[in-house]
Amino acid sequence: MIRSMTGYGEASIQHQGTHYFLEIRSLNNRYFKGTIRLPEVFQGLEAEIEATLRQKLTRGSITVTASCSDATASAAYTINSHALGSYIEQLRKTPQVAGGEVKIEIGPLLALPGVLQPPADEEARLTRARNAFLQLLTRACAELEKMRISEGALLKADLLNQRTVIAEQLKAVSARVPSVVGDYTTRLRTRIDQLLRESGQSSPEKTASQSAEPSTSWPRRCSARPTPWPAKATT
Repeated sequence: MIRSMTGYGEASIQHQGTHYFLEIRSLNNRYFKGTIRLPEVFQGLEAEIEATLRQKLTRGSITVTASCSDATASAAYTINSHALGSYIEQLRKTPQVAGGEVKIEIGPLLALPGVLQPPADEEARLTRARNAFLQLLTRACAELEKMRISEGALLKADLLNQRTVIAEQLKAVSARVPSVVGDYTTRLRTRIDQLLRESGQSSPEKTASQSAEPSTSWPRRCSARPTPWPAKATT
C-alpha cells in the first residue's frame, strides 16, 4: 500500500469546563523529526507526547500543536495580598508618590514577582491535560493516517496513469527507430563525402571499390618465361 508522507489530523475534547484542542501536521522527511508546541504551563508534557508520537509515526517531519482554554473558576490565579501590600507600602515611601506626583496603579503591580499565584491544584490540572492531550494525539494520528492512505491512493492512480502514457510513447518511439537511424546514416555519409571532397580525398566507398578491382599488371609480370639456369661445364 502506498502512503503519502504529507497529512493532517486534529481532535478536540471538552472536559470539566476545559476545552482541549490538538492538531498534527506531517511533511516529507526520510527520518522522524518531531516538533511539539504546548502551552507554557504544560511544557513538562513535551517529552511524553513526543515519545508517544514516535510509537505511532516513524517517518516525516511531524508538528504537533496543542492548546487549552479553561473557563472554570479553578483556572483563576490567586492574588497574594501580602506581597501586593508590601509593594504598595514601598511605593508610598517614594517621594514621587508621597508628593502626589505619581499615582499607584494596581494593574502593573500584578505583574511583579510573587503577586499572582498559580492555582493550588496545578498538579491536578497537569494530570487532566496529560490524559486529554494523549487521547487527542491518538485520535489525531488516526485522522492523519487516513489522509495519508487517501493521498497514497491518488498517488498510485497517477503513477499507473503515467505508466500507461509512457508505454504508449515508447511504442511510438520504437516505431520511428528504423526511419530515424536511416535518415541519420544518410546525413552522416553525405557529410563525410563532402568533407573528403573538400580535402581532395576519395570517399571510403570509392576507395573500397578500387581496392576490390583485380590488378592487370600482375598476371603480365607472372607470365614472363623465367631465365634458364646456365649449363654445367663438362671436363
